[in-house]
Formats: sequence, structure tokens, C-alpha cells
Amino acid sequence: MGEFRLKDGTGTGLFAKVNSFLRLVVEAVTTQVLTTDVLEGRAFVLVTPVITLTTANESFLMRWEHFEEVDSLLGTMFSLSNNDSTGGAGGYYELRFYAESTSLVGGTPFTPIALGLGSPKTIDGQFDFGAEGATAPGGILVATTIHKIGEFITVPFRALYRANGPIAVAVVPPAGNTNVDFTFSINLNKINDAKY
Repeated sequence: MGEFRLKDGTGTGLFAKVNSFLRLVVEAVTTQVLTTDVLEGRAFVLVTPVITLTTANESFLMRWEHFEEVDSLLGTMFSLSNNDSTGGAGGYYELRFYAESTSLVGGTPFTPIALGLGSPKTIDGQFDFGAEGATAPGGILVATTIHKIGEFITVPFRALYRANGPIAVAVVPPAGNTNVDFTFSINLNKINDAKY
């Protein structure tokens, strides 16, 4: 019987090795898909500046809508930080997520930050951060969470956002609030193949 040998295809002249269990000896480097997205410039973070809310009324912190040719953006984590409320009773606030709003009235446009070091890549879309009393007309409430005031939260999750499908995030401070600061951020990754 003839000898069968696998030769390295890079031109080094090396041959593949087989261990005592007759298994091919290989070396590989593995990375998480999201790490690869950062390295390849497909990972972004949307973040607001500090937004001071001086009432207990619902105010929108952020609205985003992307126009990418890719099917979706993958949301992987959101974070929310706040300080203690002045005058607020009860110690909790409500975080609300809305779909299909037409705009952010009282918002300010901003540019998403690429997580790849020095990456010049961007996301095509409309991104606005809010302010006290900012509204998002036409929005449909799709999720609500309640959190303790004065605590930083980070929520890992996986959610797909389709093109031309706006999402808006609002907060309702505790009753009687006269001063509380919020900062909201969300990580988004461009999806351009079926690896998710």
C-alpha cells in the first residue's frame, strides 16, 4: 500500500502530522464573532451625553434608525447609568422601548462611535439623543423594565433591528423628581452574513 501525505499548501514544504490516535494534528485560533466584528470595523456603540431630567414625566433618551443594506443590526448590550433623584419618591424608574416612532422631537443628532481602533467605518442612519420632555410621535410601546434609581445597569441581550425600523428609548423618573441624570448606550454590530 502506498504512503499518503498531506503537504502544507503555503509552499513551506511541511507535511501534516498524525498523533498516536491516528488523528490529524492541527493548530487553530478562535475568536468570538463579536470580537471579529470589532476588529473588522462592524461594531459600534451609540451613547448619549448626560441628560438631566427635572420632572417625573416620560422623556426620550435616544432614537435610532438605520438604512444599511445589510438585513439587520444586532444589538448586544445596553447600559444605563443614573444618579440619585432629588425629590423622587419610591426609588425606582421605568425604562421603555418603543418601535415605529416617526422622529425624536427635541432630539439632537449624533454619530455612532466605531469600536474598531481608528476605524473610519460608520452606520448609515438617523441617530438622535433626547432631552427633558423629548417625545417620539407614533411610537408603539414594545418593552418596559423597572430599575432601582441610582444604580448602573448593564443588560447583555441579542436583538435584531431591521433597516428602516426605528427604535426609541424613554425613561420615566420617580414621582416627584426634580433632578436626575441619565446616560444611555447600546452596542450594535452590522450583520452581513449568516454567522449569527
